[in-house]
Amino acid sequence: LSMPVMGQCARSLCPSDEGCELHAGYIHVFSSHFFTLLLNIKTLMHIFFSVLSSEVPREGLQCLDTPLLSDDTCFNAYPFKITENMICSGFLEGGTDSCQAMAAAIGSCGDADNVVRVDPQQKEVEHLIQSKRCVCIMQKWGGKREVMYTAFKALGSSVDYIQVCDSDTKLDPLATLELCKVLESNPKYGAVGGDVMILNLKDSYISFMSSLRYWMAFNIERSCQSFFNCVSCISGPLGLYRNDLLQQFLESWYNQMFLGTHCTFGDDRHLTNRMLSMGYATKYTARSKCYTETPAPFLRWLNQQTRWTKSYFREWLYNAMWWHKHHLWMTYESIVSGIFPFFVTATIIQLFWTGTLWDILWILCCIQLIGLVKAAYACILRKDVVMVFMSLYSVLYMTSLLPAKYFAILTMNKSSWGTSGRRKIVGNYMPLLPLSVWAAILLGGLSYTIYKESQLDWLTPAKTLETRGGHTIRAWCLCDLLFFKEAMLSSLVCDAAKECLW
Repeated sequence: LSMPVMGQCARSLCPSDEGCELHAGYIHVFSSHFFTLLLNIKTLMHIFFSVLSSEVPREGLQCLDTPLLSDDTCFNAYPFKITENMICSGFLEGGTDSCQAMAAAIGSCGDADNVVRVDPQQKEVEHLIQSKRCVCIMQKWGGKREVMYTAFKALGSSVDYIQVCDSDTKLDPLATLELCKVLESNPKYGAVGGDVMILNLKDSYISFMSSLRYWMAFNIERSCQSFFNCVSCISGPLGLYRNDLLQQFLESWYNQMFLGTHCTFGDDRHLTNRMLSMGYATKYTARSKCYTETPAPFLRWLNQQTRWTKSYFREWLYNAMWWHKHHLWMTYESIVSGIFPFFVTATIIQLFWTGTLWDILWILCCIQLIGLVKAAYACILRKDVVMVFMSLYSVLYMTSLLPAKYFAILTMNKSSWGTSGRRKIVGNYMPLLPLSVWAAILLGGLSYTIYKESQLDWLTPAKTLETRGGHTIRAWCLCDLLFFKEAMLSSLVCDAAKECLW
């Protein structure tokens, strides 16, 4: 669009009558030695409307038909194709009087006789959606946000609510009905999410711990947020949105940019933030349930957590602009959750490098004790002894999640990392780097502390007392092991009993 505008243009001619496909759209007329235009189907309407809303007068735009070119022809004429999601449309003859045409893949344009022409494919899709119960639109893979945008755009204003889910989601038969009940109960409710449970919790230790963490996240954390009408994230596997509100921010949601990079993941959190930015409440209901798959291998899980952390901190900055529109709890929880990792990091590093062995053991035991208290509360709420193992999640957080958060912050603008297929993700070892650095920091501090302690006189009364305290801690650890063993046996017995009853 930065090229000089001319006053003339040429009409495109179809190379052959057989199999010719034409697109039409309003365009600026340019001077060019050769003409080929790359079009990204998903962002086309954004570009199209940007042209129409610019300061160029309407008479400065012309409507042209241009043929779609093959990938080989496109590459030969313009070898800088950016993504596989792009197609090529334009003139083959070139020349100084040729002009570039912007194809309106969705929409309409007027010709010289002011006759409005509508893309027949758009009408066909609209008719299918209105007449068929299920419609599948095939397109090249471009991530979940691409697929969601296509569906949202195709549905338009034909429905009242839009439900989202993941490809591996198994919905409860009443899941959609329960979500609709919530939105129907109050017009100020803009979106609602449901309870997401793990389908493959027995695959590995990671998937088992994830199932416990999911229960805590949805049935305690999101339930609390829902009480104050400010659920921070309507989870991707199960959510329902008011369509009239969603359509208002659809383009800005799809074209989200951060640090000059187009955002791909974090679509669910940004959808929720957009709804919150309009002043509408977001809710959670435990009556709506679904099952989803979680990573079982450690490396896949670590990539997933890194990706989620990137979107969390990115959306945290956006969410901060709308704290004044919602309950004070939203501000409080966001600030505490945002600074908590940094507070823990500073405390642990200072403890390992400047504290004593007794200090380190005492703090670790306190962390475990707090975890047991939370786990006991969860056991009472869920009425299941298996939740006691939630206290072990602190080990996973301290050793893996905490360093992964810093790696996510440093690579926040890398949208492609951690979003490829499952087999490819397993080969991405980059998130292991911060874990290695974190382990080196802690082991270095622990070694330094042990060296300092070895230089002291352990026969003094104070050191003798510390030695006795060490015996107490060993007894505590032994009791922990026995407790978890009994809890595991009880959980297995309960599972066996449930299967027998089933």
